Formats: sequence, structure tokens, C-alpha cells
Amino acid sequence: MTAKGKTLLEAGGLTDTPAGRAAHAKFLAWQAAEGPAGKNAAYVAMSRGWALGSADFKANLIADHVLPETSRAWDLVGAREIREAKWAGALAGALRLLGRTAAEASADRKSAPWKVAVAAHLKATTQADNRWLAARLHLGTPTGVSFLTGKLRRGQSPEAVQLLAQLATKRKS
Repeated sequence: MTAKGKTLLEAGGLTDTPAGRAAHAKFLAWQAAEGPAGKNAAYVAMSRGWALGSADFKANLIADHVLPETSRAWDLVGAREIREAKWAGALAGALRLLGRTAAEASADRKSAPWKVAVAAHLKATTQADNRWLAARLHLGTPTGVSFLTGKLRRGQSPEAVQLLAQLATKRKS
């Protein structure tokens, strides 16, 4: 007997047939919407996100198990959460390489060369989007991130270009 068949059998004597699977799906939908578990606040909270636990716990799961954010098993919120945790790790690493902190990012001006270099580095090495970068590095708007990193790419921000090269070199070593 397959694991699915055993589960169906334990769920009320259902069989591993299209009709049995449909009956089980109907029961689960009822349970989530109307049944006692569906009305329980703890159950509702457990049904959100891709994992239960703190941000550190989730980050460790991602690192330990190399979880792909593109897995078909994730809902949109869970996939985004996994991506953002990976981006946060890359951001922390870039800040560490430059000897900077997240607190400095909020205190320094929007166009600070080191912040622009970090944003360009993350854009090149991760799939971090401009909205996320703007919020974490305090770079203003997502459009501002594009504008500032574009200036860097065109060589119009020499200090940022130098810092970006430093990030690339330190990352490889």
C-alpha cells in the first residue's frame, strides 16, 4: 500500500481512487473553512508562511538545506520570504566586507558611495530587487536605486566604482 493510500485509509476508510481523493480534498477544504481547526486562531496562524519560527530559525533552515526559492511547493509569500532571507545574508556579508553596519545605512546620505556600491554588488550577485534594496540601504525610492547604480555603471561615481571593485575582490578571496 502506498503512503498516500495509507493516509486516505486512516482518514476515514477512503480508498486511493479518484473518488476517495476527491472526498478527502473536500473534507480538508471543509476543515479549513468550517471545521474546528479552521476557526482556531493557532491553526490559522500555523497555516501562514512557509515555516514556523523566528527569522534566525528560517535563515538557518535556508542555509542548512539550500532551499530554492523557486520550489513549486512554496506559496508566493514563502518564496519571497526565502529570497529576502538570502538577500539579507548577502547584504550582511557585503556590509561586513566594507566594515559598515545597517545602522550606518540609515544614518548616511542616500547617495553615499558605499551604499551605492553595496546595492550594485547585490544587484550583480543576487536577484535583490530595487524596492528591497531601497528599503534596506535607505537609498530613497526604487527608481533612485536604478539611477544611482546606473551612474556607478557609467563610471560617474569613482568612489563607488572603487568600493564595488573592493567588494568583488574580497568576495572572491
